[in-house]
Amino acid sequence: MSEITVSREELYKMLWEMPMKQVIDHYDTSYHHLRKFCDEYKVPTPPSGYWKQVELGKELPVQPPLKPYNYEKGRLRTGFKRETELDRARLERVRKISSGFEKFKVPERLARPHPIVSVFFKGVYNSRHYNHENQKQYEPPFSPETHRALRILDTFLKALEAKGYSFEEDQNWWIYGQSGSHKIHFRFREQYRQVKITHPKRTSFATEIERKLYHLMRRESSVTLEPKGIVEFTSDRLSLWADKETKPLEEQLPQLLLNVLLDRDRAEHEAILAREREKERDERAAIREAERRRKAQDQASLDAFTSMATAWETKGKLQSFYFALRSLPDDGSTVIGERSIDEWKAWLEQKIAAMDPLRNGAEEVFRRLERVRNVD
Repeated sequence: MSEITVSREELYKMLWEMPMKQVIDHYDTSYHHLRKFCDEYKVPTPPSGYWKQVELGKELPVQPPLKPYNYEKGRLRTGFKRETELDRARLERVRKISSGFEKFKVPERLARPHPIVSVFFKGVYNSRHYNHENQKQYEPPFSPETHRALRILDTFLKALEAKGYSFEEDQNWWIYGQSGSHKIHFRFREQYRQVKITHPKRTSFATEIERKLYHLMRRESSVTLEPKGIVEFTSDRLSLWADKETKPLEEQLPQLLLNVLLDRDRAEHEAILAREREKERDERAAIREAERRRKAQDQASLDAFTSMATAWETKGKLQSFYFALRSLPDDGSTVIGERSIDEWKAWLEQKIAAMDPLRNGAEEVFRRLERVRNVD
C-alpha cells in the first residue's frame, strides 16, 4: 500500500463525470478510503442511484458546488490492485511450498546429523542450558525422547537450509537463521518436570511422588525429575510450537516450515514497501527543497533589485545635492585638506557615478539578478 496526493477539484470533477467504481479503479483505491477522503476534505459526491437516473434519462438533482476548504489537496491510500495480485502470488507460493512437504517425514535414525545437532551428541552442553537447579551434567547416552527431539531439530534445520537459510547457535542454545535479509531465531528444548518442596510442615501434596520425596528428605529442597520429552520451538515470530495431544510435532513441522517461509515473504514484501515509501518521501522532500530553493532564489533576486533601487534613489538625492552645491560661487583653486575644491568636486562626481546601478545598462542589472540566484 502507498499514498498519493489528490486534488479536491480534480476528484470532484471525476466523481460527477463517472460512476464511483470507475473513480476507484482510476486511483486503485477502495470504496472505504475514497469515501473517507471525501468526508474529510468536504468533497460532495453523487447521491445513491444518481447514475441509474442518468442511464434512464431522468431529471437529475442539482449538483452541489465544491465549497472552499483549508486544504486543496489530500493524501489518498492506493495500491489495492497490486496488493491483491501479491496476495494471489503469495497463495500460489503457499500451494507450491506445501506440495513440497507432502512427503516430509522425520527419519527414525540420524545418519548424518546437522553440525548444530552434532554438538549435542558430543555431550558439550550441560545442564546450565536447561536451567537445572541441581546442576546435573547432561551427557550421553540420551533417552529415546531426547533422540526424538534431536531428530526433529535435525530435520527442521536441513529443510530450511534447503530453502536458503544458514544457521548458527550461541551458548544459550538460541539458534539464529538467516536467508538474505530475513532473519529468524528460536530456542529448541525439552521440557522437564520439576518438583519443588518448600514447606517442612506441608500435609497435602499434588502427587504421590511429592509425598515420597518429602518423607525421604525431610527438609526444604528442590528436585528436578526426568524429562517429559515434550519438544518446543519458541520464537518471537513463530510463537510456540509443541506437541499436542492429537498432533505431535512431527506432523506440525510442515506447517511450521511453511510459516517460516511465508514470514520471509512478508518480510521481503514489507522491505519493498518500505523502500517505496522511503523513495516517495525522498521525492516529496526533493520537491519541497526545490520549491524552497526557487523561493529563496526569487527572494535573493528581489532583494538585489531592491538594493539597486535604493542605491539609485540615493544616487539621485546625492546628485541633486551636488548640483545645488555646484551652483554656489567658490574659488576652485582653494585647497581644503589635501584637495582643492575642484578636486573635491571631481571626487564627488566619481563616487556618485559609481553608485548608479544603471551605469552599465539594463543587461548588467539582469546579470546581477541572475548571479545572486546561483549563490547557495
